[in-house]
Amino acid sequence: MVKKKGLLFFNAYRYLLIPQDYIQTDFYKGIEDKESLNKKKNELFAEYVRSLPTHSFPSIKFQLIEGKGNLFLIKMGLRKHALIGTPELVEKEIEDWHSVYVAFDFSKQMFLVQHKTKVSAETSSLSNKLLDIFRPYVKQLSLNIQVNPILKKNLFWDIVKKYDKKIREVDFVLTAPNFADITKYLGEELEAAMRSTAAAQAKVVLSSDDQSVLTLSENDPNVASMARYTQEGGGYFSVRLLGLKRKTSKEGAKEISIDSACIEGQGSVIPFLEELFNDAEN
Repeated sequence: MVKKKGLLFFNAYRYLLIPQDYIQTDFYKGIEDKESLNKKKNELFAEYVRSLPTHSFPSIKFQLIEGKGNLFLIKMGLRKHALIGTPELVEKEIEDWHSVYVAFDFSKQMFLVQHKTKVSAETSSLSNKLLDIFRPYVKQLSLNIQVNPILKKNLFWDIVKKYDKKIREVDFVLTAPNFADITKYLGEELEAAMRSTAAAQAKVVLSSDDQSVLTLSENDPNVASMARYTQEGGGYFSVRLLGLKRKTSKEGAKEISIDSACIEGQGSVIPFLEELFNDAEN
């Protein structure tokens, strides 16, 4: 994709916080059991994210841009090393810092990562760095965290149409239903099974025999619900084609853009963050 000057591009991700089956009963901030943890989990996570600029991490820095209510914008700086030439005609290694914007909407359990190729070819690697930072903290709260990209609209069905009569297998990996805004897209029976077993994930595999291919239809409510759930960041899918070639949803993170002046100009960025997150959901 050709990047237009003056635009900032972002990929959208959904984070899901899942209470562990065993809760540490240290009564941390009023947490007494799994139910109370479930009610306060997002509040506790938001509190930690807002504190990131005050923490020190190896090779990563965070800088506050603006925060208000559920919306929060920071810069994430990453340390690299570069070789430069000196007047003495020798090479010298120096620290080379590059940064991207990262925005959070805690009410939507979403964050946006700026796509800047000189920092990282894919935002998924930056999302994984954030996940590495989040995971130890939420573990202390008896929580698991899973992060999935929010996908391009109808990505699954576009792949199905493109490779009609060539699909041998479809794998859906679905994160435990723990956010009402997207749980509504998950089938009732699968949701009930995941809740009753305290499953962190469910993997559903649809495969044909060696002599045939799958018949997939948008009119099938079971497949359609899983496709929509992954689209909204509730998991991911992969499709195996004839000849063993695989297509995966991780290739299809949704991209949104905004004029750089909205973020880097004068005035509050909050109205523009609201616009970005609305675009990510629609």
